[in-house]
Amino acid sequence: MSQSGTEGTIADLTKLLLRTPRLGMRAVLDLGIRGATLFQLAALMIVLASIVAYGIGALAPAPEGAEGMIAPIGYILVAGGNLAVTSVVLYWGGRMIGGTGDFQDVLLAMSVHQGVTILFQVVFALASLVSPALGAVLLTVGVFYLIYLMAAYVAEVHGFESVWKATGLIIGMIFGLAFILLFLFTLFGQPV
Repeated sequence: MSQSGTEGTIADLTKLLLRTPRLGMRAVLDLGIRGATLFQLAALMIVLASIVAYGIGALAPAPEGAEGMIAPIGYILVAGGNLAVTSVVLYWGGRMIGGTGDFQDVLLAMSVHQGVTILFQVVFALASLVSPALGAVLLTVGVFYLIYLMAAYVAEVHGFESVWKATGLIIGMIFGLAFILLFLFTLFGQPV
């Protein structure tokens, strides 16, 4: 990879995104992925996330009393909704606290994060097949690492000096969305 960090293979870029996430995200942003190409990338991440989730669901034993697996379209709707809502909330939330990123940059960062999450899901699933305890440990560590990566990506997109500002934004987003869902479930009479 060159000094600028924008040349090389996808493997080099993935290593950069995992080892030095802000520098990796800067390299991704410098690629200039915009418009239709960006939306195709987001759609690809949604489909890949759905395939991986469906595959993991097929491998995992169903809990007692479960009615069966969710249809593949359900996974697509969940993955797409997750990517869309997260991107919109992190864009507007970041702008409200002084961020300078535009929506396409946030969508690109969340699409990249989705791709990294897919890699982690595959590793967790394989580790769980070898040893459920190992899978549980990796899942616990992995969730915190994925939050760290998201915070670093958002900090780079919005130009925050500190990753902690982005971490606060993400925690606020999680609590805000949980409150909204709780309100909607209560409003429509669903048990919480």
